[in-house]
Amino acid sequence: MLRDSLDAAKRFGLPAGRWLPGMVLVVLGLAAVGCAPVSTVEDRARKVRAGEEAISIEAGSFHFRPNRILASAGENLHLKVKNGSSLAHNLTVETPDGKVILSLDLPAGETRLGTSRLPEAGKYILYCDKHRTFGMKGVLIAR
Repeated sequence: MLRDSLDAAKRFGLPAGRWLPGMVLVVLGLAAVGCAPVSTVEDRARKVRAGEEAISIEAGSFHFRPNRILASAGENLHLKVKNGSSLAHNLTVETPDGKVILSLDLPAGETRLGTSRLPEAGKYILYCDKHRTFGMKGVLIAR
């Protein structure tokens, strides 16, 4: 493949030393765009019965949708998480003081259910352990 590119460069009169750095910059630029932060998508958990709320989340390539969830403190929150990606992910939810209250493995293309009680009002962090640095995280706000 590299040889084909070098041959094409010669046909167009481009010395390899001139086009190769440009190609590297293009590839790095495309990679950076792929890692760009996903815009905020907010949704409210819906009441399913007394003391219980539910919400559906999609895990994709380095994002959760919604990635900002509003829920009620003191309620059990049922999460239905569909991994629409070809990569395995997970969903971890931490309390405001850093205690893990839910962890779900999400095999590629599968859906998992999880339930956790939100013990108090505050900002809970949700993230994928494997891809948190790529921006695969969000916030769950319990009021």
